[in-house]
Amino acid sequence: METNNSLKPYFTAHCSQQHFLVRTSHVTSLTNQKQEQTETIPFRKELEEGLAVGRSITIKGVTNHTAQSLYVNLRVPDSSDIALHLNACLKKKVFVRNSFISGCWGPEETKLDSFPFTEGGYFEMIVLCESRQFRVAVNGQHQLDYKHRVQDLRRITQLEVLGDATLHAVNIL
Repeated sequence: METNNSLKPYFTAHCSQQHFLVRTSHVTSLTNQKQEQTETIPFRKELEEGLAVGRSITIKGVTNHTAQSLYVNLRVPDSSDIALHLNACLKKKVFVRNSFISGCWGPEETKLDSFPFTEGGYFEMIVLCESRQFRVAVNGQHQLDYKHRVQDLRRITQLEVLGDATLHAVNIL
């Protein structure tokens, strides 16, 4: 299985929410080379020892042909806090980024040069954790940087993927 190590040099060089339940094919999650499978979205996974600088998450899948949205959340357990909320709104062609901290949404970010997702299309999203920001690439192209709003990265220990998609792999390195 392919890893996201080939995109790390790229990052270095270029320094209303709804939930859906759908059936998927097998989802493979690799955490410290351990393999497990699940069959449904929403997909939830604990991030052992939390996030840290240099850790990355790769999500591979295909959006449904009638897809509305695809969500990725990096959550802080024992609270409702979401350190990073990514929402690809396929019908509107908007890629929303935000955080939900202490019961409030922060300022929403939406500006992108192009929208990287298509209905019924394959995607590979990589979220790389850096010291001051998350860097996000989709299909090999850097899309955005999102400054950390939760400063203690070790508190971010849950990954959640929701929406209208079939997941093929989720790699946590």
